[in-house]
Amino acid sequence: MPPKTLPLYLEGMIKKLAKDLPSSLIKHEEVAEEEDEQQEEDEEFLKHEQEEAEQVNEKAAESQLETVSKDQVQALAARVLGRWKKLAKLLHFEDDEIEYFESEAASVAEQAEKMLQVWAENLTDASPPVLRPALSECELESAWHEVFGHDAATADK
Repeated sequence: MPPKTLPLYLEGMIKKLAKDLPSSLIKHEEVAEEEDEQQEEDEEFLKHEQEEAEQVNEKAAESQLETVSKDQVQALAARVLGRWKKLAKLLHFEDDEIEYFESEAASVAEQAEKMLQVWAENLTDASPPVLRPALSECELESAWHEVFGHDAATADK
C-alpha cells in the first residue's frame, strides 16, 4: 500500500480521536465524580469528628464545673463524722483503704476528710450529683444540701 499523504493521515487521526475522545471524557468525568463523592464523605466524616470532639469537651467542662472543692470536702467531712465508714463503702472504698484512713488521721473528722479528699482527687466522676445518692443512703441528704446548696441540686436534674 502506498504511503498516505499527510492530509489523509491527519484526517484519519482526527476521526479516530473523535471516536475515542467521548469515551475518555466519560471516564474522566466518572473519576471526577468519584473524587467529589469521596471529598464529600471526608468532609462529612470530619464534621462528625469535630462534633464528637466538641461534645467531649463540653462534658469535660461540665464535669470540671461540678467537681468537689477542698472547702466542700472539709465542710462535708464535718457533717459526716461517725458515718464516714459507711459512706466510704458506698463510694466503693475497700476495707484496707478504710483502715488506711483510720491510721492516717487521729480524729473521726480528719478520717472522714481524708477519705473524701482521696475520693474527690482520684475519681474522674467525683461530683456532687455522684455523691448525693451515697449521702442519702447514709441519711445525710441534709449535709449534701448544706454543702452544695441549690446550685448543685439543679445540676443533676
